[in-house]
Amino acid sequence: MNPATGQLASFYESLPAAKINSWLVDFLPPPPAPVLEVGSGSGRDAAWLVQAGFAVTAVEPDAVMRAEARRRHPQTGFKLRSGSLPGLGFAARPRFAFILANAVWMFIRPDQRSAAAAELAALLLDGGSLAVTLRHPIDRQRGMHEVVRQTLLAEFAALGLAARHISKAADLQRPAVTWQRILLTKDNAEL
Repeated sequence: MNPATGQLASFYESLPAAKINSWLVDFLPPPPAPVLEVGSGSGRDAAWLVQAGFAVTAVEPDAVMRAEARRRHPQTGFKLRSGSLPGLGFAARPRFAFILANAVWMFIRPDQRSAAAAELAALLLDGGSLAVTLRHPIDRQRGMHEVVRQTLLAEFAALGLAARHISKAADLQRPAVTWQRILLTKDNAEL
């Protein structure tokens, strides 16, 4: 295993999922709704969602990180698969009541974000919600790209998703880092 990946997984796991995701509690659908986590990393948030009673599918592009998730959360029962935005590679088109994309959007190249937004909108049930968190400042050395909130909101609005909640939070361990938390809900009307 790449030592950096192990350190990153350990860092993710050191942050309590319930605290990181506490802002979502009022927006989650009733369990056992189907939930998708995109960019699941070490499996921390997927395991938290399973413990809350949801049927979770977790998607992670990095094979070593998927192995870490299996090792760290062997008993949790979330489905873990390979995939990355802009296309997650589902053969069948499952639909989810809630999609979580923590710390993902800034890793998507700007020229691929419209396709990524369309993919997530297509996987979301009508009335479902998508949660996105954005890191500020970005870390270019880790391959992050700037995200303009208004551009993100406009891309999703064109697909029938409206902002329902926007807030800011401090990082739990890095004083210089903050997070923008955005919750979008898909209109009940068919597009």
